Amino acid sequence: MNITYDRQLLSDLHKEAYGMRPRSDFLDNFDNNLTEEQRQNVWDLLLEISDARQKEQETQQRLAITLFNFKCIEYANEHGSAARGHKFDTLTLVRVLMCEFKKRGLNLLDDHDISQYEHDTDLPFGHIKKMLNEKRGNA
Repeated sequence: MNITYDRQLLSDLHKEAYGMRPRSDFLDNFDNNLTEEQRQNVWDLLLEISDARQKEQETQQRLAITLFNFKCIEYANEHGSAARGHKFDTLTLVRVLMCEFKKRGLNLLDDHDISQYEHDTDLPFGHIKKMLNEKRGNA
């Protein structure tokens, strides 16, 4: 068996896999009660869990983007804005964002509030600014 685990990175990998650092009893058990092969097995399982978590987060973000885009298109259709297929204009995007932020008591001009909205809706960090910049570039 090829030993690839790194004890110095174990806590970081555990956090990636489970969203929190390991408890001291986990680390004590890892250090004092496991063979090298068992440690490697724990490491490999943590890597698998971390990879699965990453894929799940990516899927959630793609879903969040799709839902947000549908929200913009629905808004455009209800209010007579320009929406063709899966595309919508800058004004529609800004209006939807203003409505969404107002509902949550957030300020669209505040970077922290933008990040908070992205976090709350599972949008990738920086997605709103990216969309606004793309729309501005296409205008």
